Amino acid sequence: MRGRSVRLATLATGFTALLVSALVLPPTQSAEAQTRRGPSEVELGDVLFHDTSLSEPAGQGCVSCHSQDTGYSLPDSNLNLAHGMAPGAVPNRFGFRKPPTVAYTPFLPKGDPYYDEGAQAFVGGLFYDGRAKDNIEQAKGPFLNPNEMNNLTEHGLGDPAKVIDKIKNGPSGIVFREVYGMDIFEHPTDEVYDLVARAITAYIASDEVSPYSSKYDLYLEGKANLSLMELLGLRLATGTFTGRKDGPPYPRKAFCSDCHMISDDLSVAKDSWTNSCYANLGVPKNPNNPWYTNTDPVANPYGYNSLGFAFKDYGLAGYLYPKQGIELGSQDPLAINGTIKAPTLRNVDKRPYPGFVKAYMHNGVFKSLEEVVNFYVTRNRTTVEGEIIDFTKPNPYQGLQGTPLWPEPEFPDPNTMINPAGLPSDMEGEGVSAEMGNMIIHPYDEVALVAFMKTLSDGYHDVAGFIVPMDYTFLLEAIPLEFEVRTPGSTTALETQVVFMDSDGYYSFTPTVQPGTYDIAVKGPHWLRKVIPNVEIKSYGAVDANAVLVNGDIDGDNAVTVFDYLILSDYFDKSMMDEDWDTVGANGFAPSDTDLDGDGTVTVFDYVILVNSFDQFGDE
Repeated sequence: MRGRSVRLATLATGFTALLVSALVLPPTQSAEAQTRRGPSEVELGDVLFHDTSLSEPAGQGCVSCHSQDTGYSLPDSNLNLAHGMAPGAVPNRFGFRKPPTVAYTPFLPKGDPYYDEGAQAFVGGLFYDGRAKDNIEQAKGPFLNPNEMNNLTEHGLGDPAKVIDKIKNGPSGIVFREVYGMDIFEHPTDEVYDLVARAITAYIASDEVSPYSSKYDLYLEGKANLSLMELLGLRLATGTFTGRKDGPPYPRKAFCSDCHMISDDLSVAKDSWTNSCYANLGVPKNPNNPWYTNTDPVANPYGYNSLGFAFKDYGLAGYLYPKQGIELGSQDPLAINGTIKAPTLRNVDKRPYPGFVKAYMHNGVFKSLEEVVNFYVTRNRTTVEGEIIDFTKPNPYQGLQGTPLWPEPEFPDPNTMINPAGLPSDMEGEGVSAEMGNMIIHPYDEVALVAFMKTLSDGYHDVAGFIVPMDYTFLLEAIPLEFEVRTPGSTTALETQVVFMDSDGYYSFTPTVQPGTYDIAVKGPHWLRKVIPNVEIKSYGAVDANAVLVNGDIDGDNAVTVFDYLILSDYFDKSMMDEDWDTVGANGFAPSDTDLDGDGTVTVFDYVILVNSFDQFGDE
């Protein structure tokens, strides 16, 4: 938080300087001070977003649940792994849904959710249930929620005056006055509270929170390449070869873009990766949701769960039906029980470090994208091959021979879970499913979908390029390359990553070091190390780092010597057809280690590679 404190101090200092100049400088000098730029509404929103003094008790701010490092979702790996819910300002208080991302929400449809004939679904509104008609309402909500920032009256009602009083007398008040006027806190409470939400909304809409700075965005601009696996994932997600709606159809399709929509015209609007529609996906309850045990009316009189484990999350129905006088659970005339708003896929994998756990779905029940995609593909299946759970039946589990692969949906609704058997495609090629539950796609298609979703993380700053491993005829994708990021001129690795190329020799990886100039060292299993000097790693965008690697280093000492010759001689004329092809011998190596050209045999051609590279040394 030090950076935020410095920024706030800078803004406050600017305000003080303006005030002093207005009081003591002669008129001819104060004109210069009057032209000095004060903080903008966006900068005020930034300060308010990161102000943790605005809760009751103090200690929680918007940033507590919406961090840039995680794509403006919950920034606590342990909580995500345990359950996915964010604790409130009061200890041991939790809501029943995980925090949604706030990034890009200003660019989504506003107003109350409405039925869209084209989408054949309800569309619009913010939050998972659509209860906020716009970002102003969305920004106001957490301040007044007893299970979040807890600014309440003594009778348990949300109290905006408490929030405003904290701003007025706290560190944000200086900037608030500079943006909206010295007398702003004398204005009506509702008016000032609107300005609080407006400033936060301006910040969320800014390039800091919603920057469109992913690898995918650079790809659309022609400034980055997608790997073959990432490109396959894009094609599966959109159903076209080009990844655009008007592209020629791709033989296999995962139908992601039916709900996670892309733009019809990029010159008009960028890809949001959601159409803001509502759907019941058959997501199971999260048994570890702390909301089920938040049942103490004494400890939490205005935010406790009176139903315990019997509680059901009705989603959109929980918002719309009470407005229409319909008792929840009594009927479902709009077929919206359990329907949840489709979130944007942007930043769906963004995390501060590789081992960080993110929680997925509205209740945080899944802990990886791989799990989410596999659920979409296999929701209707059991442990018996070919057996399908038909959720359109009154009792879909009756008569099953196998065990369902997934727990029972919270809302096993026959109106919305309509794909029991995997519908055949009318496109040429393999049959595909028109809805989720029993998709006919390959396991590597699931891997590709995850690989593509990872390209939607903002702040893309990859090192990328082409590697030419000399004298090699086999699959380039099979070569693990070890990349080191070093301080220029140093042999010490600041970080090390193992990366695989695609079939064209293209690679990319995202460094964890700060932007700056570095040396990049790369070494393959039997190729000499090559140092690419003075690579400028950027805060956004890809930087090229290309290299040609010399073959012949069998023993891994970064040199081609007589020792490599001796190891190769031990296994001359061996073949991948031999049982001991991958068996390590007394010399510490397997025959496969000496197959320099990758043709599956140890022959004179491997000797020729050694001869041509003999007595060469890799970079240190």
